[in-house]
Amino acid sequence: MFDDSSANRIEASLAQVNEVLLSAKNGWLMKYYPNANQKYGGYNLFLYFSADGKVTAASDVAGVGERMTSLYSLKQSAGAVLSFDTYNSIIHFFASPDSGVGSIGTGMEGDYDFTVMEECTPEKVVLKGTKSGSLAVMTPVADGVDWDEYIEKIFKMNDIMQEYPAFIFEDGSYSQDLTVSWNRLVITQKEDDNVVYTYAPFVLTSDGLEFYQPFTLNGKTFTSLVYKDEGEDSYLYSPEYPSVHFIPDYPLNAMFVNNVWYLSFSGLGPVGQGFWQEIIDANSPVGAEKVQYVGFEPYGEGVLDYVWYTNESGFGFSDALMYYELSGKDKVIMEYSGYMGGEYKNFIPDGYATWWSIMLFMSRKQTYTITAVDDPRRPTKIKLTQDDRPTNTIILSKEPIQYPFIN
Repeated sequence: MFDDSSANRIEASLAQVNEVLLSAKNGWLMKYYPNANQKYGGYNLFLYFSADGKVTAASDVAGVGERMTSLYSLKQSAGAVLSFDTYNSIIHFFASPDSGVGSIGTGMEGDYDFTVMEECTPEKVVLKGTKSGSLAVMTPVADGVDWDEYIEKIFKMNDIMQEYPAFIFEDGSYSQDLTVSWNRLVITQKEDDNVVYTYAPFVLTSDGLEFYQPFTLNGKTFTSLVYKDEGEDSYLYSPEYPSVHFIPDYPLNAMFVNNVWYLSFSGLGPVGQGFWQEIIDANSPVGAEKVQYVGFEPYGEGVLDYVWYTNESGFGFSDALMYYELSGKDKVIMEYSGYMGGEYKNFIPDGYATWWSIMLFMSRKQTYTITAVDDPRRPTKIKLTQDDRPTNTIILSKEPIQYPFIN
């Protein structure tokens, strides 16, 4: 028999959690993974809880010097729930459907309500997103650590990782290719006729990265990796296995599928220009000259999104999903999935028929060879050439190209 009422026990439990939250005098560092599948990897959130029910946040996404203060609360719902229940642009960015990251209309699908797990001490608090189910771990920021100085170190590490689209794991005679997709390492393997992906989501640290959960390769288990700066011969490694290295690699096809690339009429070969000319001649409701951007965006493993944008009132965007496979380090095999979304009928007056002609240069499974137009390691422009139809070429730019039909 309990010697206290249920309401009193709940109140005491929530008060105990709040006492822990307030105990970190320099705030907490939360390693936060939005999305149920940790699709975008993890991010660093700094949180300071005050006795007046306010929380001040900073993050490695918002930037150095950026702060936002809002309210938080603790409530009971099958356990204690920490809720950031008034808007905080830094915290709610990860749950916003229009953050600009992730799918249009859903965003990164993060959380702002978290179940407080059993481990809740002044040394460590484990949370679980009530919507995504992803775990977030908070540890107290040591006294004397400046939040902005730490975020600057994260930015430097992010700049380093942005240089590396892929790695080669080398352990003696064993090697394995890995690509980088958002804050995840990805292993792609063929099993019979199926492509199988293995993911290792990570959060950046001041000197490398830390995995969401232990990651095993060739019988060795890694919880984190440290960056070793050796100039052009830099690599990642684990102090537990100093002879095992993750060596940067620069496959052009990985750069293509893991970044946003923009098209323009002048960057197409005669095949593509012929189809785009049909759009210009069709005199669609939007008008080709009013289309602001056309590009390829990562959508998910094995899927690219071919997207058109306009700010013309009432029209918005149109997109088509493309399946892809990577072959070697410079080839991509693409095939139109059959899916179209958005306001495509506003762009193309007779809908499917004309859209199909636009997509014809990608309407069957086709192999493209990718070359760098400029720097082969860090290209800002790449060229796709269809293997069995070399007049079908597409030059893509990392820099946005406005109004691509007239550029």
